[in-house]
Amino acid sequence: MDVIRGIFSTKSVSTDESGAEIQRKVYWLVREQADGTFRVQPLSRNFVPTGEAKTVSREGFLDRFEPEPEFYLESVARKKREADDILGLEGPSDESGLPLAGLDLAAAQKANEENVRANFSLGLMLLSKDRAGKAQDVFERILRLSGPFDAEHKHLFNSMGIRLRKARLYDTALKFYERAVSLAPDDENIYHNMARALFEKGEMKMAMDRLRKSLDLNPELRESRRFVGYLRRRYLGAGKTRPHVYRKPFED
Repeated sequence: MDVIRGIFSTKSVSTDESGAEIQRKVYWLVREQADGTFRVQPLSRNFVPTGEAKTVSREGFLDRFEPEPEFYLESVARKKREADDILGLEGPSDESGLPLAGLDLAAAQKANEENVRANFSLGLMLLSKDRAGKAQDVFERILRLSGPFDAEHKHLFNSMGIRLRKARLYDTALKFYERAVSLAPDDENIYHNMARALFEKGEMKMAMDRLRKSLDLNPELRESRRFVGYLRRRYLGAGKTRPHVYRKPFED
């Protein structure tokens, strides 16, 4: 599992003079440490780490801290709009009140990707602690991220799909692969990975469809060609019936 380094939040509740309840969200820069604990430091209103850093246990982190995969999106989106505005029609944007002010687009995109990965790792951690519902919420929030992602970010969603397939969350893994395909529709390897998830789910014909797409894009992809042959021999040939237990043609 990747070491977590990203932005998360906590909520505090207080009351005003009238007794009304006031909720306040606090953002934290979180770094996982070698001993499995987490170093957390609050962010100021200008999104700068400030104040005393604290150490919290793994259970304390899972219990108190909420995911924030969207934290950097608006900042990166503004920087990308400026970079794409070749004619300078929009003019410089006001970054005050947003994190990552002063960073260039490449550095901002790197910070955003690191944060999304950190929040995904939180989901995997929750999954390992039998908190499947909360873990699924994290994954769905990441899937709903509207951007700014380009073809180069296909690896982000593809790698997450692989991790989820290995965790046997096949439907969620397929959603991540579909997001990767939306960014890079001509990547034969993503279709091959989709076929693996469908195969392990028991959807042999759908797996074959994805493999055919993979080979349409790259007829020389050896892994997909071998996989097609395996499915035909064991599951989809004449007289073959759908078994209850599936034997993998490869090992992870």
